[in-house]
Amino acid sequence: METNYVSLALGWILYCVLHSLLASEAIKSRIKNTLPLLHKRYRIIYNLFAATGLFAMLVLNGAMVSPYLLQPVGVVRLMSFITTAFGVLIVRQSFKSYSLREFLLGDESGASEFRQGGILKYVRHPIYSGTILILVGFWLFKPDTSTLISVGVLLGYLPIGIMLEERKLVKEFGDKYLAYKRNVPMLIPRLRPLFS
Repeated sequence: METNYVSLALGWILYCVLHSLLASEAIKSRIKNTLPLLHKRYRIIYNLFAATGLFAMLVLNGAMVSPYLLQPVGVVRLMSFITTAFGVLIVRQSFKSYSLREFLLGDESGASEFRQGGILKYVRHPIYSGTILILVGFWLFKPDTSTLISVGVLLGYLPIGIMLEERKLVKEFGDKYLAYKRNVPMLIPRLRPLFS
């Protein structure tokens, strides 16, 4: 059983490393210079890899039989649904600030727009905020050792993903993004602006 846990953790780590590596500007630039036809479809290929890899890892997690650390009944099950639903609503609201077509297929012009409206007025990374809630809800739904490992690796990866994304945004938007970063929290909105 411990071998399965190690395989699960290594699978998630490999997925996260590939996810960041394939999103890096260095890889995109190399593909643009060596395989220009592939570069035009790179975003959709990347998203297909991300979705397929995520699905495969979730199936692996779901197939593993491991002991429950909490009994997923009553309040635990209710909290699972509430947390997941709230996370999904935040992610859904986040996509109102982006073009779904651009997000899934990429921007053919190569120029992206600096956005700070909608939910982006309150947090810089609302998709990650929603993802954290979804992960917590996932663990509460299936509170066993394998899900704890999966959620633990993903929560451990999120700060790295955010750091890499912010580095890219600073490079792309410069002082404009740095000012935004100073004024808008990363993941958790300040309560005062929400209620004022």
